[in-house]
Amino acid sequence: MPDLASIDLAPLALLTVCGALFAGGLVKGAAGFGLPLVAVPLLAFVFPVPQAIALMMLPILASNIFILARAPALKQTVVRLWPLILSLCLGLAISARLLKVMDPAHLLIGMGIVVLIFVAQSVTHANLRVRARQEPWMAPIMGLISGLIGGVTGFFSMPAIAYLSALGLGKDGFVTAVCLTLMSGGVTMTVMLNRFGFLTLYEVVLSGIGLVPLLIGIALGQRLRHRISHETFNRVVLVLMAVVGLSMIARGF
Repeated sequence: MPDLASIDLAPLALLTVCGALFAGGLVKGAAGFGLPLVAVPLLAFVFPVPQAIALMMLPILASNIFILARAPALKQTVVRLWPLILSLCLGLAISARLLKVMDPAHLLIGMGIVVLIFVAQSVTHANLRVRARQEPWMAPIMGLISGLIGGVTGFFSMPAIAYLSALGLGKDGFVTAVCLTLMSGGVTMTVMLNRFGFLTLYEVVLSGIGLVPLLIGIALGQRLRHRISHETFNRVVLVLMAVVGLSMIARGF
């Protein structure tokens, strides 16, 4: 295992991580959604997909743990969502193994498709409506699908987030549920990525440095939210994400 003194932080790698996390933080601060959906595709322009996913684990864990530390009704949320979380982690453990064997081109195509699906869902405002009697069977299905997708793309928030939105949890309850789900998935992915050699001290140090521009991006995004309309900002972001998604698919062929 390398020590800190042996780590060579190339300028391109450092600039890419800082730029991608700043952009992801800017979008998260202004629009409130998907740090990984913005940052991982940008990282994948320079890093292999498994390494791009690994670089996101520390920012995902740090941001969600920070929010959960002050979250209300955390115990009740765990009790209600454990089937979703357990199946999500199972799906991630199963599909993360594919990172070792899948063609990098196929990983790029898969990631691009997931990005475009998110854009399409956001544009059409397609929403689920889940009733209490549907939760026992729908939660494990949504969690498993999210995990199977997330293990090879790093985007384990879909369709789990859409499911949580359909539960009518209220603003605070929704934020707690999302952060709990993402933190649980992040812990699972961190273990799997480390097991398969994708998460080393190099990725930890590099993503740790990227926490600074991430926080700056979030702060600026929050200010930007009050200067332009939410709808205008979302349109710009979705157009850019569509371009990135199409670019990733093209690079895969």
